This record gives sequence, structure tokens and C-alpha cells, in this order.
Amino acid sequence: MAQARQRLSQVQSHLASSEADIPRGREGIVSKSPSDIVITCALRTPFTKGGKGGLKDTAAADLLVHTFKSLLSRSHIDPALVEDIAVGSVLPPGGGATEFRAAALVAGFPESTAVKSLNRQCSSGLQACVDIANAIRAGMIDIGVGAGVESMSSQYGPGAVTEFSELLDSHPEAKNCKVPMGLLSEKMAKDRSISRADQDAFAASSYQKAVAVALESMGCTVMSDGDTLTVTPPSWRPDLVDPQDLVEEVVRREGYDA
Repeated sequence: MAQARQRLSQVQSHLASSEADIPRGREGIVSKSPSDIVITCALRTPFTKGGKGGLKDTAAADLLVHTFKSLLSRSHIDPALVEDIAVGSVLPPGGGATEFRAAALVAGFPESTAVKSLNRQCSSGLQACVDIANAIRAGMIDIGVGAGVESMSSQYGPGAVTEFSELLDSHPEAKNCKVPMGLLSEKMAKDRSISRADQDAFAASSYQKAVAVALESMGCTVMSDGDTLTVTPPSWRPDLVDPQDLVEEVVRREGYDA
């Protein structure tokens, strides 16, 4: 019966009479569908100071190994079910495809799990997740991993940007591709009248939303007035009455670095 309802829902979505029948905005985001792509586990590598942090001598591929191992441990998924892994990275020599494949094997994925690398600058990790989601939606795979990794300590420097040929330098817009990203972002913020205070407020709001979701997953009731979160622990968790206990529980569950 469940399969029949699922199939009926799929057919109904195919018969939408017009774009007006397709949910938009928040409704489109929160509505559920049998064809939804679901993220079942997410984690990140530690962050340290570039060039002098505790991981400055650790290769990016080695960071990836530990991340993959933690992913398998936390998700409890059979690695043989993972059909494709996409890893976004900007700086590794050779594009990273060979070492990322090796990292997946060391972490415990079988030879049958495909691995690819991609580079879309600072959106590389996000693009990797998008590629995996699109592959699932297209029916190419059922389960995949989208990832991103970088070692600025060992791979960033003068050699990270190659010199342009005279042909490329002769085109004004092409030459602008060499302008550092920091300068571009500052110029864009100025052109669009986005102050640093606005950017900080947006970042703080993003963190609040992430914390709120984590708390709600623990059974808490969360209310926000835009500046602060009011949290009511569930009655069946008397151990979370103290605010510090709530923070420590979020850190433990989400794998944040306290």
C-alpha cells in the first residue's frame, strides 16, 4: 500500500497542470515528496590557523581520510552502498582526483565506489554536494557523498595562481580574473551598499538558525525575537535545564569544536 501511495504521488507531480501548481518559496522548501534528496549525516574537518596551526603539516588528503572514517562511523552506512563521491578542492596538484580516490580507499570505501574531484573556487565543496544531489535526482545513483577539503598551509601561495598568456591578458574582463577574491568581495559589498554590520548580522542569524535546529532535534522548544533565542527544554530531559548543559549537548551532538 505504501508503495502504491508513493507511486501515485509521483504520477500526480508529473501531471501538474502548470507552474502555478508547483509550491514556491517557503512552502516549496518545507513540503515533503518521495523524490526528496535527503542529507543523513554531515560533519567537517577541524579548523586551525593557516601556516602555524596544529594541522599545518597535515596533507589535505589525510584530512579527508579522517573525515571519511568519521562519516562511516557516525552514519553507520555500509560503504559498499555509496556509489559516488565528489570532492571539491581548489589547490591540490593534478586536481586531487588521484589522492582523493586513495583517501576514500584508505577510509574503507570499496573499489566499486567512484570518486571525482572538482574545482569551482570557494564554492567547490558546495558544488560537490549539488553534483551528488543532482545525480541522485537524475536516477544515476541512489547514495553518494559530497565533500570539500583544502590545506591552505601546504598548498596556498604564489604558485596557486598561474601567470596569464598575452592572449588572456589582452582581454580586460579576462584579466580581471586575476584580481584577488578579497578585493572583489570588498568592492561588491561597497557597490551594493552592504555594510560589515549587515554581514555580521547575517552570519549571526545563520548560526542562530543552525543552533535552533540542533536544539529542536533534542526536543526543545525554541523561540526567536531576531536577537536572542528562548529555549525550553523538554520535560523528559531534566538534565538540560542549565543553559551550559544545553550548549554542551549541542556541541556533543553536532560535533562542534568547543
